[in-house]
Parts: sequence; C-alpha cells; structure tokens
Amino acid sequence: MRRTRPVLWWMASCLVFLAALLLVGGCLRNEPPVLFFADGGGVDVGSPDTGREGEGEGEGEGAEGEGEGAEGEGEGEGEGEGAEGEGAEGEGAEGEGAEGEGEGEGEGGCVPGPVNPAAAPADRWIRVCPGEYTIGSPENEQLRSADEPRRQVTLTRAFLVQAVEVTQAQWTEFLSPAGFQSCGADCPVEDVSWFEAIAYCNARSLADELPPCYRRAGRLDEPYDSTDARQGAAPAWPEGPGCRGYRLPTEAEWEVAARAGDLRATYRGNLDARHLQCEVENPTLDPIAWFCGNAEVYYPDCVDITGEGGIGCAGPHPGGMKAANAWGLFDVLGNVWEWCWDQFSESPRGGVDPLGATLGEARTYRGGSWNDRAYHSRAACRSAAPPASKGLNLGLRVVRTDS
Repeated sequence: MRRTRPVLWWMASCLVFLAALLLVGGCLRNEPPVLFFADGGGVDVGSPDTGREGEGEGEGEGAEGEGEGAEGEGEGEGEGEGAEGEGAEGEGAEGEGAEGEGEGEGEGGCVPGPVNPAAAPADRWIRVCPGEYTIGSPENEQLRSADEPRRQVTLTRAFLVQAVEVTQAQWTEFLSPAGFQSCGADCPVEDVSWFEAIAYCNARSLADELPPCYRRAGRLDEPYDSTDARQGAAPAWPEGPGCRGYRLPTEAEWEVAARAGDLRATYRGNLDARHLQCEVENPTLDPIAWFCGNAEVYYPDCVDITGEGGIGCAGPHPGGMKAANAWGLFDVLGNVWEWCWDQFSESPRGGVDPLGATLGEARTYRGGSWNDRAYHSRAACRSAAPPASKGLNLGLRVVRTDS
C-alpha cells in the first residue's frame, strides 16, 4: 500500500513546519529538496529564490565553548588515494579528477580507510586522517550554488566515521522508531531532528563507556539527553572535536569524508547536463546513490514521488547496497540526508578545524536523499533547517575522534 496523504493532517503538518522553517542551503536556490512528514505530506525546504542574508540575527542556539584551538598544522603529506571513478558524459562534465597530493595518507603514516574491514557495514569504522583538504565546488560544476566556493581546510585530528548511516536497529536501541519501519532494521533511521541526533550520540557514548560529547548549556557536568531534545534545549560542546565520544561530524569533516580525496561532483565522476534531475538510468549516480530516479521500493509505507518527478513509490534502502567511496563509506551521497553539527553559514568555513557560523539557528545537513534530485547528491551541495525539523529523508551518521 502506498503512503497516503490525508488532507487535514498534511495541511496541519505544513503549517507547523513552515512556521518553524528557516531557509538556508545553497542547493535550495535551484530546486529545493523536499522533507517528507511522517503522515506522508511533504513541503519544499525553502524556494529557489530564497536565500539567507548574513549569518542570522541574535545568537540562536549556538553551543558554548565550541572546540579547542588547533594543535598544529596537520599538513597531510603524501599522495592521495582518490577514487578513480568514471568521468561524466556529455556537456558540462568538465572538472577535476581525483585529488592527488596532500589528500590521502596523513601525518605520521595515517592511512585512510576501514579499521575493521571484516565487520558488518553497520559495525565498520572508516578512518579519516588529519591533513589539508579542499571542499566546495568549482564554478563550472553543474547546478552548483554560490555558497559552495572552494575552501582549504586543515583537520588536525584523525576521526572514525561509521561506514553506513545510523540504522533503525541502532537507533531504536535508545530512542523511538523511525518512519519507514517496514524498510527493515538495516535501513537508515530517518524522521530525526538535530536535537534527537545530539541525544542519540550521547546515549550511544554512555552505552559504550565513552565520554558523552554534548552537555547541557550552563550545566556542563550534565550530559545532554532525550529530555533535553524533546524540550528543544540547545546543547553545549565544550571539548569540541577533542571529545572521544560519538558525535555528529562538522560540515568540513563530512565533506572531506564524503569526497575521499576526489574533487569531482561525486566520487564516481561529474554529473552531466542530461542527468541532473530524476532521470532513470543515471550513469554516474546509479552505482553509488539512491535518489529520485532509482529509489523505487515495494514495502508498504513507501511514498509516491511521481508528483515530484520521481520514479514511483519510493523510500530509503538498506545501507551498503551501493558502491562505497575510495575510503569505504556507503550511502554518503543519497539515501537520507545527514545532519552535521554546524550552524549554517553563507559559505563553508575554511581554516583549521572549522565549526561553522556562531550566529543563527539553522543546522546543516548534507548528502542528498532518496526523493531528491541528482544534483542534490553532489559532495558540495549544502542544505539546512531549524534543529527541531524532521523529515522521512533526514537521518544521521556518527563519527568519533581517533587521535
């Protein structure tokens, strides 16, 4: 049975969502992604001509004491292992190939990739090394936005990234079930707010006897929990990336991990002008990502996305079914969007261990999703929403600092 959209519930959900919604992402200035509600209704996140001017008024929900200073330059010497991938076909596919020097093997012989390759994908961890990296998109990338300029970032710590997005099984061990329960335990959790994602990271840290990274603002001796999330309380992150517990990636960490040393639009290649929307048979994305052109499913609570130009009744898929990037991350493009720590800024921050804006409310999420267009699944595409926002295509992936 296809997921229905009762008119009254849909209208009520839209009013609630629109009352809270603060735009923000660059990809949104083209054709906005859609966050689907649990009752089946949907709403565009922003509009093509809506932008955010400046970094917000007032302090919003910024964390206190966000992060330590840099502990060195973290220069990441050596040759990168960037994904070879296929180049994009047709016009508009110009661009750079996989990255070479400075974006592979990091300091002290650190090698990016799986630390426990024999483990199941949900239990597998991928190491990302400290070093200097490039984020953002070149000016000739198809449907790129002005808030994706190229930036150089230096990451001073190695960190581990879960090989797949947080699964329903992992999530329901601590918090309430996801929207697409019939998709199965190995599917990514979704319908998750940023506040809930923060609480989940702490709950998982405590279960694994790791220090919880997020604290109650003003009461730093108390860990942030699900009660705080339900109340929409802003967390503090006093140790910043130095914390050894589970946490959300920063926006810079997310993009470095997603690219795995590759400067093209995706780690398989650039998107050409004929394959930017929901076209079936996308030679670049089909092998690596679930998006509106290939995410058809047959479980009971799928969502009919034909009205949005999609393939049919669609939804998320179990993690690890598409090809991983060069370092071993699955579904980092497509399937569900992934929350990041950062408050949204008009362009990605460069420099050493950047943490995003210090003003404003909206939090970033990255990666594209099963109901969104092909160009949303570019590594540089940026989106954001208020931290209480939820959607049936919005989940998370956890990281933890390794050095």
